[in-house]
Amino acid sequence: MAALLLAEKVHEQGRVLVLGAGAGLELKVCCLVRPDGRFVGVDPSADMLALARQPLGELSAQVELRESYSDATPVELKGSE
Repeated sequence: MAALLLAEKVHEQGRVLVLGAGAGLELKVCCLVRPDGRFVGVDPSADMLALARQPLGELSAQVELRESYSDATPVELKGSE
């Protein structure tokens, strides 16, 4: 479902905030669907963020991971839809 929404709603060089980045699988799908996109993954768990880095591999250049809670993370998504 995330892939479909990205394909339809986010322009090619768009920016997407993923709250609860978890193990990084959703971020990987985001990178594959929008290879020119930029993604910010937020998760309160350092252990989960460490896991999230593993499936990304070379795609990690598109992703910024932040350890934080969603209500404490100021992320500017200027130009996003």
